[in-house]
Amino acid sequence: MVGQLPPPPHQETQEERNARVLRIEVSPKEVTARIGEAIQFSATGYDGQGNSVGGVAFQWRATARSALADVPIDATGKWRVPFAGQFEIQAEAVGLTGSSTVNVLDPDDSSPLTGGSDGTLEGWTSNNVSAAFRPNNLVGHHRAHRPPEVNGNSVGQGPMADEAAGSANFQIVAPVVDLPGRGLNTHLDLTYNSRLWSKWEYPSGTFNIGYNLDNGWPAPGWRLGFVRLLDISASEVMLVEADGTRHPYQGLLSSRFWAGGTTDGGFIAYNATFDIYGYIDYGQAQYPDGTVVDFGRFGYATKITDAQGNFLTITYTITGYGPYIDRVVDTLGRTFQFVYDQSHTYVELAEIRGPDVVTGTRSLMRLQYRDMNLLYNFGTLTVGPAYGGRALEAIYYPATSTGYWFGDTDSYSSYGMLAKVVQQRGMGFDGTLITRGTDTYKRSYDYPLTPGGPLSDAPTFQNLTETWASMDGSPNMTATTGYDVQTDATHRTVIITLPNLNKVQQLSFNHPGLYDDGLVYQEEERNAANALLRGVYTTWMLGLSNSALRQSVTTVDDALLPYRIDYTWHWGAPASMDYIAIGEFRYVSFTYSDDVFYGSRHILYPLTGVEIFKRADRSVRVSKTDYVLDGAPLVGCPGITQYQPIDPPSSMITSKAASRDLLKPGQLEC
Repeated sequence: MVGQLPPPPHQETQEERNARVLRIEVSPKEVTARIGEAIQFSATGYDGQGNSVGGVAFQWRATARSALADVPIDATGKWRVPFAGQFEIQAEAVGLTGSSTVNVLDPDDSSPLTGGSDGTLEGWTSNNVSAAFRPNNLVGHHRAHRPPEVNGNSVGQGPMADEAAGSANFQIVAPVVDLPGRGLNTHLDLTYNSRLWSKWEYPSGTFNIGYNLDNGWPAPGWRLGFVRLLDISASEVMLVEADGTRHPYQGLLSSRFWAGGTTDGGFIAYNATFDIYGYIDYGQAQYPDGTVVDFGRFGYATKITDAQGNFLTITYTITGYGPYIDRVVDTLGRTFQFVYDQSHTYVELAEIRGPDVVTGTRSLMRLQYRDMNLLYNFGTLTVGPAYGGRALEAIYYPATSTGYWFGDTDSYSSYGMLAKVVQQRGMGFDGTLITRGTDTYKRSYDYPLTPGGPLSDAPTFQNLTETWASMDGSPNMTATTGYDVQTDATHRTVIITLPNLNKVQQLSFNHPGLYDDGLVYQEEERNAANALLRGVYTTWMLGLSNSALRQSVTTVDDALLPYRIDYTWHWGAPASMDYIAIGEFRYVSFTYSDDVFYGSRHILYPLTGVEIFKRADRSVRVSKTDYVLDGAPLVGCPGITQYQPIDPPSSMITSKAASRDLLKPGQLEC
């Protein structure tokens, strides 16, 4: 039989897309602001069916209504408020205009500007922020636990077991969208961290415990969106990643301007300005790859720009400020819209919509909530703050009728954490409610379901029980993983008993206040007969900005044959890796550009070369790869959307020449 594939769908040109635009919307639609703050606007074109049209380039204009005169606004839609009064912000494209209204308060107007449930209610203060970085409060991913990277590629290994096991934290990552973009990909996850209680001592001798100090959104424990700056008592600023990772930091405050950076090896430089009431009204972070993040009021991200000038924007609704994202417009001009339910005491995110595969708009994710009352017993501990709100009951993906269900009576601990996570298929939405489906995979954590006896610290779990559809064995078959955590021992110890009865033991430093506190220095996996299957032993060194860097990593297999990697470092990236083992191994050297052009833009690791030598004789080179940075002229591309020209421009790596290479093809490609 001879067949023929159907022709590919027509690739719509930008001219055809522009022709479909019948109206333009500007976000945020209406906002109240103070003098000096920065507001990011975005614009979206819509066709006759109400579908967003991507790729449209807009021209921006800001007008003071009182003076009937234009005021400056940049080409990306970012506007710095110049003086009090009413302003109109306009976006123009294809002969159409959309607009937004801004009401700027007089300097003596003390009307509060709130950010909703997560705007000003932050639990971390100068009295307790040190507890945010303690190993037993770890959420997200500590940078020192991640494998070393060169050019975005892993060149080492991370921990054998879950790095958060010692903090009794588990994580859920529910993807929303992951699409390639121009320079910046569009990646958005809904992430949950179960470590919701944190304990601290203040004043001396008084022990406190608080719930949801990160003030998760759209519900306690959850984070949706992007990196954020947190105001710490109007005197310091903490940077928190989208997955909940809190970066330790250092910096200085001068005349309501704070500048500093992270001290965990991430080498992220950032700053923020405070208004006269002590709230963040603008900030900016620079990542070591040249990515720049702009922040608006209350430290919510408003724009992310890569080293080449491609950017995506995040704007907000309800109040015009976070956390209520209105829309995300990515580097290709695609719009992702957030829909809210305001029928409850709390404004709740109900749906996220985005472009369909070819044309049109579809629902990407729906959320449903339930009431939750905290019931706890901490004995003599002082409880507070405890920011609550409604809990998530379901996450639903309409395209596949799959999702997560948290609507059972035992889904939540009385202390407010998820105790059971159920992934389902065959879920539905009847126009009002998400309906449950059939269990595909279930994991249960034995958090206390009732207050019980008094706890002296945050509630923890000792066992994880897993079941899944078509599981081998009897219908009641389960897989159980046990956790024995001793955080106050001389060496912090975590013993994880796997379902096959193998045990993984983690030993980490118990050095409060020092750079290596909580770092894992020994991991061993042993079978039920206590025979060593694998061991990893790490020595650490103090790097720049109080960061922790691997000095050496020794791995031993079940044949008790060790090999070791010794590291040297360039900032937070390996400068060399010396492989030491029985037999012929290698020495790898990485070189980076020290051109002030890259340093001035906070591009810290511009790779220029990789050399591999025989370790026994370093005069014998096995492989050499050279990277040429900005070695060719760039060609302008006027009229493209979501692009901000950078002067001087940089394309980073433009060519590569390699001799015989032992590395996998493309492993170190940019």
